[in-house]
Amino acid sequence: MTRFAKLLVFANLFLSLIFTGWAIGLFTQRVDWAPGRTLGGEPIPERPGRYALLDQEIADAVEQRNLAEVRWQATRPEVAVVEANRQRFQDLFAEVMQLAQTGKDKDGKEVNPPVRVPRAEADILDKDGKTVKFKANEILPTIADMPAVTIRVSPDDKVPPVPVKSQEEYDRLLKTLATDIKAEQDSLKELIDQHKKLTDRIAGVKDVSKGLQQQRDDQLAYLRNCRDEIAYLQPLLDDSETRLQVLRRRQIQLQNRIKDLQEVAERR
Repeated sequence: MTRFAKLLVFANLFLSLIFTGWAIGLFTQRVDWAPGRTLGGEPIPERPGRYALLDQEIADAVEQRNLAEVRWQATRPEVAVVEANRQRFQDLFAEVMQLAQTGKDKDGKEVNPPVRVPRAEADILDKDGKTVKFKANEILPTIADMPAVTIRVSPDDKVPPVPVKSQEEYDRLLKTLATDIKAEQDSLKELIDQHKKLTDRIAGVKDVSKGLQQQRDDQLAYLRNCRDEIAYLQPLLDDSETRLQVLRRRQIQLQNRIKDLQEVAERR
């Protein structure tokens, strides 16, 4: 019986903790449906209540709905006109796209400049030559009525903007430019190869061949050695020349002496 009583006490404590946490959670996470008020009953501006917020969202949605409805009622008559002219405008825009791509109209004639901008409203000339305000739901413009797209080729105003070319024209220019770049790259590669060959010929390849510079240095070294050897042998050569001249003079004297002795011997 005592054990059962203890179990009931612990169960009561456990349930008390659960209900306490539940109450705290409800108190801290509750939704303020009504406006918050102080203890004195005054409303708190920072806590307008969920009902007030929903009412404000409904009011905003109603205002936006009214604006949309007014715009819908104002533009509804134009929708029928635009829908009736849909195919004509689609054909016109298809021709504009064809011009931008190929530079030719639907009849195959070239149009310059080819890239045009269809505008929703612009000043154009009617069939009588009068300037009228073009509107998309009233008058169907022609290619000639559309302004050409231009690009600025210079940051200043000294060079006027130029019209944009067709896609095929730019493709041709890109292909030509790519071909020129390829040719220039091949030329540069050939020059690099020639430069490498000339460099190897001048500087030489390590452990393979001597370059012209090394050969020139070797020849200069040989020349210096030869000059040093000539400078060393020149005194010896001069001394040998002097001795040779002395010996030649003595030889002449001896030959003359021999002749004299022969003459004396013949007279006896």
